[in-house]
Amino acid sequence: ILCSIFCSTRYRVICNTRYMLLYVVFIIVVFIIVVAVFIIVVAVFIIVVVVFIIVVAVFIIVLAVFIIVVAVFIIVVAVFIIVVVVFIIVVAVFIIVVAVFIIVVA
Repeated sequence: ILCSIFCSTRYRVICNTRYMLLYVVFIIVVFIIVVAVFIIVVAVFIIVVVVFIIVVAVFIIVLAVFIIVVAVFIIVVAVFIIVVVVFIIVVAVFIIVVAVFIIVVA
């Protein structure tokens, strides 16, 4: 096919087997280079996708840790409020007991 393309009066030299072999080797090398570049591009794309997935996973983990920290903080605040309410009730009961004691003594 290549010989029929290049076998005109102008390119008669190319019809020699030596030059044709060089052209075949050149085309094979160019094809291999194109395939290698394509494989490199696909590999870079896969690496970018994997890095993106890792970044998203780390973001989700950080978000989960943040939610857990907020939940623990809310629980601590709730326990603190319950302790304060119990302390106020204890103080009120103590004041009532002291008042009853004063009334009984008086």
